Amino acid sequence: MRKLRIVCILFVIAILFCLPSFATFEIGNFTIDAKVLSNGDMEVKETINYYTDETVNGLTRDIEIKNQYNTTNSADGITLQGVYVDGEAYQSVGYAEKGESGVYTYYTSSDGGSITLYSPFANEYKTVEYHYLLENVAVKYNDTAELFWNFIGSEWDCSIKNLAINITLPEAAAAETIWVYGHGSDYGTFTKSENFITLNVSNISPYQAVDSRILFSRNAIPEGTKVHSKSVLHDYINHEEGMSKELEAKKVLFGLSVKEVSFVLSLAILAIGIGIYIFFDKEERVEKVQYYRELPYGLDPEVLQYIYYGKVKSNAFYVGMLNLIKLGVYKLENTVNKVGKETQKIIYNPNHNVVLKEYQKRMVTSVNGFLEDEGNDIKSIDLLKLSTKMEKSSGTGYRMFIKDIEAEKEGLLGKPSKAPKRIVFFAALTLIAMIAFITFMGIAVGGDEAFVIPMFLGFISFIYSIFFATVGNALPVMLFLIFHMGCFHGGIIAMLVSMGIGWLYIPYLLTFILIQYIIRIKKYPKEERQIVEYIKGLKRYISHYSMLDEKDGVMENLALWEDYFIMAIALGLNNKTVNYFYDYGKVQHSNLGDSMRCVVSYRAFSYGISTPFHNYSRGHIVSSGGSYSSSYGGSSHSGSSGGFSGGSSSGGGGGRRRWR
Repeated sequence: MRKLRIVCILFVIAILFCLPSFATFEIGNFTIDAKVLSNGDMEVKETINYYTDETVNGLTRDIEIKNQYNTTNSADGITLQGVYVDGEAYQSVGYAEKGESGVYTYYTSSDGGSITLYSPFANEYKTVEYHYLLENVAVKYNDTAELFWNFIGSEWDCSIKNLAINITLPEAAAAETIWVYGHGSDYGTFTKSENFITLNVSNISPYQAVDSRILFSRNAIPEGTKVHSKSVLHDYINHEEGMSKELEAKKVLFGLSVKEVSFVLSLAILAIGIGIYIFFDKEERVEKVQYYRELPYGLDPEVLQYIYYGKVKSNAFYVGMLNLIKLGVYKLENTVNKVGKETQKIIYNPNHNVVLKEYQKRMVTSVNGFLEDEGNDIKSIDLLKLSTKMEKSSGTGYRMFIKDIEAEKEGLLGKPSKAPKRIVFFAALTLIAMIAFITFMGIAVGGDEAFVIPMFLGFISFIYSIFFATVGNALPVMLFLIFHMGCFHGGIIAMLVSMGIGWLYIPYLLTFILIQYIIRIKKYPKEERQIVEYIKGLKRYISHYSMLDEKDGVMENLALWEDYFIMAIALGLNNKTVNYFYDYGKVQHSNLGDSMRCVVSYRAFSYGISTPFHNYSRGHIVSSGGSYSSSYGGSSHSGSSGGFSGGSSSGGGGGRRRWR
């Protein structure tokens, strides 16, 4: 097996070495000088400062002229005027091979032009200039002229550190108002003087487009032939101003963007959660034990079971009855009923001298209510008949039994402490404030449709909390919430993302989780958690008993053996462990007291005893159980439970966030 792993590792390494390497390009400075001519054409000079950390043969530059969003703003054609590398003019050729230098090939199509530059270089900077003319870029309308162009298309696969776009309009444009709008980054800026405009953007990511819409006097391009007989100035300004308002609305806190606000709020919520844990939920350490050989503090097994699991199990009544049998309050006797079936009957001992606790008195009262008088002050009942009667009973006595056990435990150890009500109230207000904040943000950028945000988020929070408060962590409820609430969450996330404020969902979700955590805080007393550790050690000891070399004379101690026998059932140990004690008891039959002899002598005691009491408890608690055959597992008890954005391909813009 080891040789196989070595071969696989060597094979993967060999594959990695055989993979082709790709050059990493970076662009430090990218300057575009664009000049709009009086006929609507635009002369462009791109100056690009490239760097690569590997050896490359050259560069390829695709210049697209089609606007995939609006063909009105596409160019009619492109003319390449020259290519320069480090100030040297390169020559156009029809064909070139790898390794050549000082030449380029150029091909055109209806979508634009493609320039392949042959200029080998490695681990160095190259400054490349492309000079070209775009035909009929500017559009004339009845009330304005428009230049709407993707200067950096989304096809760029390398980062650009600094981008400067210098746009010169015809001098006549300076006589009237010029409107400038940029798209592609939250942090783009521009300056404008007379008929000259400069747009600056930094740290452009791969595939991030940058474009601009400029509205100016139609008199500036008197020779322009791309004419549309309609008035658009008012609509375009309203549209762009609205998108600018959207961007400003997203800078909601001290000039921060939505993503930054989300990050700050998320950190604050996490800090609050950590603080609440430290002050209200963090528990003192208790002593860890590997094995524990005694019943902790002499507590009865039904109480220890409740402390261990943190709830009353459905077989607690059965465990309690076994304990009462051990104590001599009841005994079991083999018998044959009227139809000849071998069974057992349970007999009450009125002369016992045991001081009963309240929950034990409740058990005796409940069971004695089903017993039949045989005369001579003997009360008993066949277990089969008892099972039928208990199944038909309302179980009121069992519910009171549960309350008595809970009261017994709380009387000994106290109740778990919870987060103060003021903290819960604060968390609820925080959640409401978060929903209100997201709603106001949605209204700012999305209009009246954002009013559905509080409806969705409030409904999700309310229903989720109600379900968990009433039914706990039942699996069917979990599945329902995952599916049903997931649909609502998916819808609200899609809505927030469509508004450009999807990041705000993260602090909302963290706030919601925080309030659920606070509501469920249960800090158990140190004494109780120490008992749980002792019970874990006892459970471990009983489970491993048959494998231990030194048994400390335990088997000679009948009373302690009986305790182990009952605790193995109470703590849900598997058949193998319980049967070990059963087999030992069978061998040592003559040494057993009357209280346990019948239990051990009857091989199917779990069906004879546990079934009636399980029938009695059935339907009154959520947890499963009812016999000694529960699988071995761990304890469930715990301490607590104006900028640039967007982009498109070269040739035009789209519905993206704006800066102006």
